[in-house]
Amino acid sequence: MKRILVTGGFGFIGSHLINRLSGLGYKAACLEKTLPDKKLNNGANKLTGDKSSQAQVIKADLSTHDPSKGISKNFDYIIHLAGNVVTEDFINAPEMPFFNNINSTLNILEDIRLNNPSCILIFASTEKIYSNTNKKYVDEKTAIFPSDSYARSKMICELLIREYHANHGINYIIFRPANVFGHGQKPSLFIPSVMSQIAAGKKKIKVGNLSAYRNFIYVDDLIAAFVKCIEGKNKILNETYNLSSYNLQISGILGAIIALAKKNKIRDISVIQDRTLVRPLKYEPSRYVLNTAKASKLLNWKPKYRFEDALNNTFLHYLGSLNQN
Repeated sequence: MKRILVTGGFGFIGSHLINRLSGLGYKAACLEKTLPDKKLNNGANKLTGDKSSQAQVIKADLSTHDPSKGISKNFDYIIHLAGNVVTEDFINAPEMPFFNNINSTLNILEDIRLNNPSCILIFASTEKIYSNTNKKYVDEKTAIFPSDSYARSKMICELLIREYHANHGINYIIFRPANVFGHGQKPSLFIPSVMSQIAAGKKKIKVGNLSAYRNFIYVDDLIAAFVKCIEGKNKILNETYNLSSYNLQISGILGAIIALAKKNKIRDISVIQDRTLVRPLKYEPSRYVLNTAKASKLLNWKPKYRFEDALNNTFLHYLGSLNQN
């Protein structure tokens, strides 16, 4: 049986991933800096019977971790999700989140090098490292031009991973996923923000920039890609993969969510554009579409869910979560 450690395993993506891996019979464990407050249980655990709360838990702060302690010893794979992901955190006070992301990745690599060189590292990077590209379609060979400190921290982590592969033979897989959405997500991002406001009964929904286009991926499709890596052959190793399902305008997504609200007998919703929610132009990524042909060819991965179905699934979970509180 393959043994898998998920850093950030109690987070949005991590809890979905632990649930899926456990359901497939893998021995999956969580690594977390702090344990979550059970009173603040997220929607994923409450509504799906998520097994992340039942998994083995290793408590450690990776940004200050001593690699000689050998966290990696008992695992065949480490899926590295932990880190700061909120762009606004990097804009407002960049030093600490930048330090956390880079140091946590470096310490994991050192731990593997010292204690378990055969362990495979799967790293969640971001499509935002392309954010200043002038290309309309981007594949993994496209030059990267990150526009903010969050994306730059991920770029540096990727460089560290490739250096450890070249110098120490550490095997890896790097994902560059689009904006992930699904149930159990914190309301700091657009889709969960709108859905949580509607589910809470608010009739006036505050939004930011509606004209922008974004690449998106449904969380279940992203989890399927991680599973493909665990079940795949050696030919998929030491590669970088774009992962995306949809390229959509924010205004269109808002319209689709409001239509779902009306379908569920929630009416008279008005939209208010709040300037404080609009990201400064210099942090706004250029418009591009992620090419996922490489993931399709080597991982045999393709998105399963139509956008309408993924959005509906997510919305119904938000309604259920609020109704249970």
